Amino acid sequence: MLIILGPFLQKVSTYYYHEQSERTIHFPVGVNGWEGPLEVSTKWNPLFYGPNQEKMTSYTKDNHTVHVFTAHYYKQSEDKELISENNSLYDSKIWTLVDKGLFAFDNGLVPSVYELNIQRQGSYRLVWYWYVIGGVPTANPIWGKLLEGLSHVRHQEKPSMIVAISVYYDYYPESARTVLEEFIQGMLPEIMKSLDKESNA
Repeated sequence: MLIILGPFLQKVSTYYYHEQSERTIHFPVGVNGWEGPLEVSTKWNPLFYGPNQEKMTSYTKDNHTVHVFTAHYYKQSEDKELISENNSLYDSKIWTLVDKGLFAFDNGLVPSVYELNIQRQGSYRLVWYWYVIGGVPTANPIWGKLLEGLSHVRHQEKPSMIVAISVYYDYYPESARTVLEEFIQGMLPEIMKSLDKESNA
């Protein structure tokens, strides 16, 4: 019986893998004063290995441009993992890390984000990112690994994903935090609704 079912199960698994790989990430039209999605022109380039899909776009408001990046993993293996030391939110050959840490706030959308301050030739960029695993947002990689294990046990078909947003700033990051908080309040509900719709398609 196992010999008969083996090729069939392999075909089902392969079909599922290709079906997820052929999905396309779509970002929503801007709302609440934000214009986009727009073409991307930036030296900020996250490096993730082996995602089924990844995409970057940008939105503008009041002369501020916020870049949005996401990478989705449906089927993970040792060299294709969402939470991995091989992945990075910036290219270390181009950018230098100035500071990092967990930034918590109560906005009802994400409980916290991981914050990176990076700089390149006097140009500063603030990056916020978090993971969404099994529909649950977290900025804690340890908790993220536990959620991935739980999703695997429950055979959940939603992808594990990272969502990152970033904005340029002159010197003080406080102004950049204000912009990203406004972006989260104004755009994140629509973005997450769109990404969740794609993962359930």
